[in-house]
Amino acid sequence: MLSELIPKLAGMEQKEQGYRHRCSGATYGEKCIRQQVYHALGIEPEPFPDRAMLIFDDSSWHETLTSDWIQKSIYKLHSEQMKVTPFNINGIPVTGSIDGILTDPEGKDILYEHKAINHFTFTSYEEGNLLPYDYVTQCTLYIVGIKKITDILYPGLLLIKNKNTARYIEYHIEYDDQEDIAKVKLYTMVYDNNELGSLKEVTEFFMADVVAKARNRFENIDTYVKEKKLPKRQYSVDNWHCQYCRWAGVCYKNYEVELDERKEITIKDKEITDKVYKYREILDKMTECEKEKELLKKELSDYMRNKEASVGVVNEYIVRLDIKEKSNLNKSLLPQDLIIQCTKKTKYESLSVTKFKEKVTEKTKKGGKKNG
Repeated sequence: MLSELIPKLAGMEQKEQGYRHRCSGATYGEKCIRQQVYHALGIEPEPFPDRAMLIFDDSSWHETLTSDWIQKSIYKLHSEQMKVTPFNINGIPVTGSIDGILTDPEGKDILYEHKAINHFTFTSYEEGNLLPYDYVTQCTLYIVGIKKITDILYPGLLLIKNKNTARYIEYHIEYDDQEDIAKVKLYTMVYDNNELGSLKEVTEFFMADVVAKARNRFENIDTYVKEKKLPKRQYSVDNWHCQYCRWAGVCYKNYEVELDERKEITIKDKEITDKVYKYREILDKMTECEKEKELLKKELSDYMRNKEASVGVVNEYIVRLDIKEKSNLNKSLLPQDLIIQCTKKTKYESLSVTKFKEKVTEKTKKGGKKNG
């Protein structure tokens, strides 16, 4: 009842916003520029799934919850949603709204930015395996925008909340506007027997040309829009960026035709040539290892059965012969229309490296022209 009603109500609330250069749209290379150009060109995207609107709304409320806790502390949070403009692109301002400015007990002001994310991504950030380059770029542009108002280069605090566990991590950002370099330190909380501990520095990293890269991205978008051209795809069709992109339908609409029209080339670049041979060498080794593995597996299984044994000990190794169960779907028992209805097809790019004697391409059969 309500489980069905609430997402539908949320979906009815969504409104498409026209493209404009925003600090939150700046990128250090993660966001797909082709997606941004589609948006800037006014190409209609697929609507967000209804549940996505609930997720966005949920993140906003997490920001409010965190702000409420900060207001109860010795820190002062102010200037929330203040408008800033770090620079102009082709005479048009790049704008943004900051989450706020923190004033610490000593009277020092710090840019404050809040993000609330899922558990999986949070864990990757917390362990230092994934770095929030685009979030830091957004904060850096805010820092530049605030300096235009106050003439002060504030440090930044990027606070990220785990929506599932209410854990926090924070990134301390020091930006050098002369060298255009951001120095970032990740801190996480150390807990001892569920008691709050202290901040621990996990990693430190640097980002060069932060503002320059953001400016260049916006300028490139303007150029593509002016020339009514699309940049090359940044990701492959099976990448999660494309799987969740609302412009994926139009982006890959004639993809098969596009692939068919692509040329055949002769690769002369030595570095790429070496990688082709290396890739093929690895494939051959994997094939041989797989054959050897299956042979050894059969011989060891036969030995254990002949010995009527289920467990065998060889020095530090244990050999086990167990009975396991696996489930298979018997499609012959299902109506064909149901099978078709429940079958999901997903496109993906597949790379192969074969020798001419193993496979001759269709274009080569037809006498297709080679291009160097």
